[in-house]
Amino acid sequence: MSDITMCNGELVDGTNCKRRANCHRFTATPDNWQSWFSDGQPMECDNFMDNSNCETELFLIWSHEHNGWWKKNEFGYTQSLNEAERFPRYYAEGIVVSANLTKCNECMVSEGLALSGEFLGRKYGEDKEEIEEEAL
Repeated sequence: MSDITMCNGELVDGTNCKRRANCHRFTATPDNWQSWFSDGQPMECDNFMDNSNCETELFLIWSHEHNGWWKKNEFGYTQSLNEAERFPRYYAEGIVVSANLTKCNECMVSEGLALSGEFLGRKYGEDKEEIEEEAL
């Protein structure tokens, strides 16, 4: 439960805030009776709450269909973890539910599992060391 006013991560011009993945007001898990706001200035938000001061589990979205992670700002796919967007649990769950209506196209992977290389190792049956070497 979040005892804060949360942000939907969108700017007044309809684009995604570039700081949303690092803002607790976006990444926290909302309550059933959550209050929300939307700020209008990219990189100038007066309501930014740095995630480094909060404990929040983030998730990446793996696309089976496109064989890659969802890129930042939800635009395209990438093999690079550095280029992959991080999402709060509730947001990642919403993506997965809407993307998997007829078959399993996308899955959410915790940031810790993605960074460990274990997810891709299990997916492709490779050893963790081989994945780490490819990442270098």
